[in-house]
Amino acid sequence: MKRFWLLIWRLWRLSSLRQGWLLFLAIVALGTVIAVFVWAGWWWPAILAAFGGGWLVATSRVTPSSHMRSRLAELERELAVAQQEAAVAAKAKSAFLAHVSHELRSPLMTILGYSELLLEDVQNGTAQADRTITWLQRIHESGKQLLELINDMIVLARLEVGDIEVYHDRWSLGLLLDELQKTILPLAQQRHNRFTIDLEVDPAIIIEGDRAKIRQILLQLLHNATKFTQDGTITLRVSLKSSTEGSALLNLTVSDSGIGMSNDQLDLLFEPFTRFDEVLTPRYDGVGIGLALAQRLCLAIGGSIAVTSQPGKGTTFFVSIPVTPVSVSTSVER
Repeated sequence: MKRFWLLIWRLWRLSSLRQGWLLFLAIVALGTVIAVFVWAGWWWPAILAAFGGGWLVATSRVTPSSHMRSRLAELERELAVAQQEAAVAAKAKSAFLAHVSHELRSPLMTILGYSELLLEDVQNGTAQADRTITWLQRIHESGKQLLELINDMIVLARLEVGDIEVYHDRWSLGLLLDELQKTILPLAQQRHNRFTIDLEVDPAIIIEGDRAKIRQILLQLLHNATKFTQDGTITLRVSLKSSTEGSALLNLTVSDSGIGMSNDQLDLLFEPFTRFDEVLTPRYDGVGIGLALAQRLCLAIGGSIAVTSQPGKGTTFFVSIPVTPVSVSTSVER
C-alpha cells in the first residue's frame, strides 16, 4: 500500500508539467507589468499588455514533452502493478485470517468440549479415572498444538522485522538427531511411513551454532514431509563439509516420497500463508507458515535452503548452515 500511494503522489507531481509552471510565471510577470503601468498612469500600455496577455493565455496549449509522456505512461503501468499487488495482498490476508481462525478454533473447541465434559462428570459425581485421563490427555495435546501455532506466528513476525538474535552455543549433533527421531518417528508411523537418518559424520561431534534454530528448521521440514507422505519413506541425511578457518557447513537433506509439487507451486513455496490445491487442503492441517519460517530461520543464521520436487514422486529440501566443529566427545552439552 505504501508503494501504491507513492505512485499516486508521483503522478500528481507529473500533472504540473514544466510548461505549465512557465506559463504560470509568465502570467505573474505580466500582471506585475500591468500593475506598474497602471500605477504610473500609462493606461494605453496597460490595456495593450492586458489584451496581449489574455490572447497569449487563451491560445497557449500546455503539452507534455515526449519524455514526460513516456515517464507518465511508465508510472501508470507501475500504478497498475501496485494495484494488482495490493489486491493480491488483500486476498492473502483474507486467506490467512480464514486459515488461522480455523487452526485456532479446532484446538480451542477440543479444549472447551472436554473441559465441559470433565466439569459435568465432577458435578454429577460420575467421574471415572480412565475416562478422565483420556480427556485430560486430549486437552493437553490440543493446548500444545495451540501453543506451537502461536509460537510459530510470533517467531515469523519477529523474523519479518529483523528482531531475532543468533546464539552460538555448543551441543552434541547425535543428541539433537535422537531428539528429532523421537519427535518425528511417531508422526511418520501414524501415516505408515518409514523414517530413517543417514549419517555421514560422527554423531558424537560437538558443534558450535544456534541449536534451537537448527532444530526448528529441521522440525518444520520433517513435519512437512510427514504431512504430505503416506505409505512412503522420509529420509534425513546429515553431513559436515569443512571450510576455511576452522568453520564448516552442516549439510542437511530432508527427502520424502510424497505427493510432490509442480514448478508453479515451488515458486510460491516459501511465501507465508501459502496452501496449494484447495480441493485437497482439508486433508492437511496448518496455515502455511512452516516452510516460510524454516527459510527465514535459515537465512537468519547465515544458511541457505533449496528445494526440488516432482508431482507424485516426492520432494527434497537442501539446507546448508555454517557451524564450528569443536571436538568429538561422548559428553553432551545441551
